[in-house]
Amino acid sequence: QSYVAGAAHSMTLSLEQHGNRVVFRASFEAEVGEPLAAPRDEAWDHDIAQFPSDLHVYCIDDSEGVRRLLNHNFRAHAATQNVRVYGSTWSDTSAFVEAVLERADIAVLDQHLEYGCDTNILGTDLVAQLRTKGYRGLICVRSANSAPEDRAVYAQAGAHCSFGKDQSMRDMIAEMKVVYVREILHKPLSMSAASRPEDTVFF
Repeated sequence: QSYVAGAAHSMTLSLEQHGNRVVFRASFEAEVGEPLAAPRDEAWDHDIAQFPSDLHVYCIDDSEGVRRLLNHNFRAHAATQNVRVYGSTWSDTSAFVEAVLERADIAVLDQHLEYGCDTNILGTDLVAQLRTKGYRGLICVRSANSAPEDRAVYAQAGAHCSFGKDQSMRDMIAEMKVVYVREILHKPLSMSAASRPEDTVFF
């Protein structure tokens, strides 16, 4: 099976026996490209500098480890100690929506909240609830699914921006700051409340 898989990927294969040892080797050529840089423009640093401190950032994720990372990274890189995380149980979803509507400046949602059987819920369902109830803060979706068609779904639900889970949280927060300044801080209230899908920013 190893030979079949290797040949299918154009690998150079060898199998050698040295006494009681059998050594299998597989090698292939690969090019290492430059890492993709986050999209920036001349106003990027200016917008970053205008990001307010002490905003209230509320996050929901079904992973305890991710909740800890979100809590740590927002406190470390978003100039705020007002971070709250939700998602340990299914009942946390309703508590999250209520808390966001009451106080949050930024809401960050995992797209797939999985609690087993029929208790799974989509982040976009919660986004739609927030929009229907008049939430005017920044809404961001995190998902392992970040193809253009997936991002379109997040935008249609009402998210301002979406991020792949393969992106570092530090980079995500930097880009989130720019979106907040451009879409919330500098946009008229009536426009930010409507947040048209075509205005959604993708990273």
